[in-house]
Amino acid sequence: MKNTHFSVTAALATASAAAALTACEGVTYDADPTEEEALETSAEGLTCGTGSGLTHWWRLNQNTVDAAGAMNGTLVAPAGAPAATWPAGRFRGALHFDGTNEVTVPAPAGGVVSNLSAYTVSLWAKPATTGEGIVYSEMEAGGSGPHMVITTNYPRTGVVYFEHRDSAGLNENYTFDTTARGTLPGLMDGGFHHIAVTRTAGNQWVLYYDGVARGTAPSNNPGATATTMVTLGAAAYGAGTFGHNYTGDLDDVRTFSRGLGPTEIVHLADDTVTGLSHDWELNENAGLVAGDALGGVNGTLNGGTSWVPGIDGKALSFNGTTGYVSFQSSRFVANEPNYTVALWVKTSTLADSTLYGEHVPNAPGAHVHINVNHVAPGDLYFEHRDDAGVYRNGVVHTRTAAHPLGVSDNAWHHIALVRSAGTSFTLYYDGVATVMAGASNPGVTTTTLAALGAMPYPAPNYLLAGSLDAVRTYRRALNGTEIAGLMSPDLCFQAP
Repeated sequence: MKNTHFSVTAALATASAAAALTACEGVTYDADPTEEEALETSAEGLTCGTGSGLTHWWRLNQNTVDAAGAMNGTLVAPAGAPAATWPAGRFRGALHFDGTNEVTVPAPAGGVVSNLSAYTVSLWAKPATTGEGIVYSEMEAGGSGPHMVITTNYPRTGVVYFEHRDSAGLNENYTFDTTARGTLPGLMDGGFHHIAVTRTAGNQWVLYYDGVARGTAPSNNPGATATTMVTLGAAAYGAGTFGHNYTGDLDDVRTFSRGLGPTEIVHLADDTVTGLSHDWELNENAGLVAGDALGGVNGTLNGGTSWVPGIDGKALSFNGTTGYVSFQSSRFVANEPNYTVALWVKTSTLADSTLYGEHVPNAPGAHVHINVNHVAPGDLYFEHRDDAGVYRNGVVHTRTAAHPLGVSDNAWHHIALVRSAGTSFTLYYDGVATVMAGASNPGVTTTTLAALGAMPYPAPNYLLAGSLDAVRTYRRALNGTEIAGLMSPDLCFQAP
């Protein structure tokens, strides 16, 4: 691919901050009182900008849409240039840079983050050559003077470098050699690596590589910058003029209006820490595939399913008679000694219905499932049966005097099942935990089939009439604070 670049036109908001609420996953809600009230009630502050400080999020999943702001992208390429390529990324897709292309983002005066007293830039990079390449830059209109850049393989192969220079020429920079002084391939090992730079309000810069703080720059206290162009994959030195072009793949580029802490950087950098194994966001809004944003186990839509507004972007609606999503894999969570299944559901049905189910292809067979209305209308039920037939189950009654319909009130509710220490099971309903009593301890459980909106075996049954959104599984037991974090989802710190 030669001479291709991306120009991202910023449709910058001109209304007041109260004119719109921008939610995660790139969904912007008009803030009329009715919808805003609904958002506050059902999503409990779904805006990424609240608390997280997320300002822009270029996920680079087959497009250059800004999922947290207004700087969306449009592909611009010279006549005759080959089309862009979107290879597999660290999460779902990525954008390939061939050493001549770039993503340009006209920015307001002061840049996206470089003029702030505190900020973070976070991205995933997979360099393809040993040459120098700028992965993220903010430059002034003329291309000289104030800037902020993050560069790979500079001043030598395997080194990550960043620099921040203000309008008066005060400069901060730092380098980190990822090759451990030449003994390891480091950055050039052929995989994706997480790079982040943070500036705190105390004028402290920290460079992170793969979730670990690798160095702190001495503070010269740079002041205001006047950058007006953000570029991915190069630096802009004037209209249509670029340099230090990057060759390789980029994924999941985010900017924040504050300096993230080490734990937050880890959550951005390492899914082995979060334990997230599968992430079915259900945001496709078209087609017959429910993509797994992390684990690669995509689902197939069957029968009566449709895309509808969700708790976060889009969701899947099931008709209760033929609709479900099917999966096949040897990597589901039932055989983990500790696991979590978390999801959002919206239903008015009083029929016994499966929200999430795993099963082995025989009857009665090993399985894990979460149902509504299994014992009685409004109940939330789980069961885990191992290969030997040992099982644990439990029920939570969701109906109260204040909420007589419970989980079947046709509003969004968050459900989570947590297995911890191999012996304890806890059901969460809208963040409230109920520990499931019982003495049996299921052992080896080898499920290979899974479904959303149905039990997958022997034939799809217990089909749900309702909607599901943001279905996630984890290879560890989340605690109550983490479950609460999924309920008021600051997805800025989840896998994209």
